[in-house]
Amino acid sequence: MKSVKTSCLLCVATLLLTSGGVVLAHGNPSTFRGQTRLPSDGVYLEAQASRGESLYRTSCEACHSPTLSGSDLAPPLQGQPFLEAWDGEVLTELMLLVQETMPEDAPGKLSEENYRDLLAFILASNGFPPGEELTMDSMEEIVIPADR
Repeated sequence: MKSVKTSCLLCVATLLLTSGGVVLAHGNPSTFRGQTRLPSDGVYLEAQASRGESLYRTSCEACHSPTLSGSDLAPPLQGQPFLEAWDGEVLTELMLLVQETMPEDAPGKLSEENYRDLLAFILASNGFPPGEELTMDSMEEIVIPADR
């Protein structure tokens, strides 16, 4: 009887390791492979954030406010409310939302580079340090934390 229990446990363990690894990682394969990064790892260039600030001033500020604190028209893009709203989400999700809905009067009108620059500015405005270039591929690994 003991060998049957051992065999069953080995089967379950093998099943979890071979096909359920994603379940162990809460549905995020990047986390399972150890590739998760945080914005505090330096995930954008200063030049990207600078370009993003210029775009923000012309395309986003009217609704989201000069300080990114939000308004009656739009949610905040800075501070604890923003970080808590996106806690645990991969940066790609924020990118897709912004591309599909902003600017409100013409969603998707900006280039992919413009949207990446805007996200770099948002990260910088939330106190995250610069480092390497923010790319579409790297966004898939970057998880937004509620705490800086």
